[in-house]
Amino acid sequence: MGDQRENTGNFLREASSLALRDAVTTALSASGSLVQAAPDILRAVCTTFGWQTGALWTVEPDLDQLQCVSVCPRPYGCRVVLRSWKSAATGAK
Repeated sequence: MGDQRENTGNFLREASSLALRDAVTTALSASGSLVQAAPDILRAVCTTFGWQTGALWTVEPDLDQLQCVSVCPRPYGCRVVLRSWKSAATGAK
């Protein structure tokens, strides 16, 4: 009985992983940029993992910044935001 539960759990995890991969691939291929695809990607990630909130950040090495590209709060009303934070090493915010 334990083996059957483990196999079922593995199957469900694999199916979720494949569905997430497909959702991310579809979002990226249907969009002109990561910024445009970000809300759909975050919605898929939050739904798959049951997260309350998700955010996508990119690294802007030339500016020594992290940039928040999109935020997705529950119930998955994802929106694109552009916020930047300087590295703590520079002392700026």
